[in-house]
Amino acid sequence: MKITKFEFDCLYHEDIYKREFDIIISKVNDRFIEICRTIITMHNLNRGWFAYGNVDYHKDGSEGEFDIDEYKEYISIGGEYINIPEPFCNEIPTRWLWEDFEEEFKKEVEDFKNKKELKKQTTKSKRVELKERKSIFKEIIKLKLTKEELKYIIFK
Repeated sequence: MKITKFEFDCLYHEDIYKREFDIIISKVNDRFIEICRTIITMHNLNRGWFAYGNVDYHKDGSEGEFDIDEYKEYISIGGEYINIPEPFCNEIPTRWLWEDFEEEFKKEVEDFKNKKELKKQTTKSKRVELKERKSIFKEIIKLKLTKEELKYIIFK
């Protein structure tokens, strides 16, 4: 269940009561779990476990905690075998706590895949072009050399 932007902003007020703070943090934790489970379901990452990025891996039962200073813009996700697809790199925008995120997430992941594929194809076409140019230059060089000179040159 989403929290409101107002609730999130209240975490930073100096005069917030501890009880109110704890209630909002509980809602933040619930929303964080909801977001992570949705992402896991969307990408079939059903193995392992997730927690806040500040989880203590050496302490059993540690789940990390929502750090209002560290996670003001982005929330890091820790855990075992939980690899959020690129471009997120195990980090999600904090605004997803109060915004719908599913479509943005899908779009960002798809756009990243498309850019990666385009880069791969561009690199491949550059490699092919370079190979063709190299072949053309070899032929040009061979045309400029005599038969005697060609005996001493090896082209790779």
